Amino acid sequence: MIVQNVLSKLVLIAALFMVSCQTLKDLTDLNRQIAEKFKQGAKLSIRNNSNLVITFENSPLADLPTAERKQFAHRVAQFAYQHYSHPEALNTIGVVFQSRQTYGPVKITKAEPIYFWNVEELAAAPEDTTSSTY
Repeated sequence: MIVQNVLSKLVLIAALFMVSCQTLKDLTDLNRQIAEKFKQGAKLSIRNNSNLVITFENSPLADLPTAERKQFAHRVAQFAYQHYSHPEALNTIGVVFQSRQTYGPVKITKAEPIYFWNVEELAAAPEDTTSSTY
């Protein structure tokens, strides 16, 4: 009984590890595609298993006027939805612009509000075929 219990836990851990590795690969692939399309590096994270957040750190795009920044963020979210391996697993996609500065042991982060879209909104939008960065 103890051996069976231990084996069950090991199988569960192995399954979780495999899912985590696949998610990491999927996010890495999407990150590469975003960098190629928009000529900007980004950080991607999944929050609460269903919310993809794309963060542009120290990007000059943060200095765009609000309407243009929101339009760019929407294009990124739409692209992410269309190119993520498992869009059906997502509820929302958010894009945020933040600046981060380090002064010795002190880190200062300033983030603009996150632009969020439900995946239903993104699924209904036509595919973006433009090649410009914004």
